Amino acid sequence: MDLKLLKLKIKIQWLLLTGRICKMDQSIQMPTDAHQFRSALISFPLEDEFFRLALFSFKKILEDADLRAKYILMIPEKYRPLYRYSMQNVIFYDPLKFDTLPTFKPVELLINLNPGFSLPMDQFLNTVRARYRIGFKSDYSDIFYNIQFDAGKAAVLERIYHHIGKMISS
Repeated sequence: MDLKLLKLKIKIQWLLLTGRICKMDQSIQMPTDAHQFRSALISFPLEDEFFRLALFSFKKILEDADLRAKYILMIPEKYRPLYRYSMQNVIFYDPLKFDTLPTFKPVELLINLNPGFSLPMDQFLNTVRARYRIGFKSDYSDIFYNIQFDAGKAAVLERIYHHIGKMISS
């Protein structure tokens, strides 16, 4: 077994035992009407290729004036020049300094668009209370997300982003 992987598993188990992260409730009932989501926190990817794909896929949501009050976007600071929308609830953050982010009020839906596992990101998002938590499948995603998508290639990832966008904006 790889030493890094073993270290990560031990760290996650320690965080679970100490209560710094909590396992998700496995039983949920998704609403059939997307308009039932009154609030959501959307965390955009850390990698450039995935960020651009997510930004393109969520273009309709970002342009829709009626939804501006409903969603809070978390975007890495390095992508500030690429973000050209007038949405007010946008938080630009440094991925190395999650402790500087504000405490979020509970939201109904939390979406992590980052397809790769990042313990600091997932640990921070675990502090936000949300009934529905959407993320990507990994060895540890059962701890953090109750709705998971399996992303393999970029073409599949684009379809997943569009599907998530349709779920929350139709």
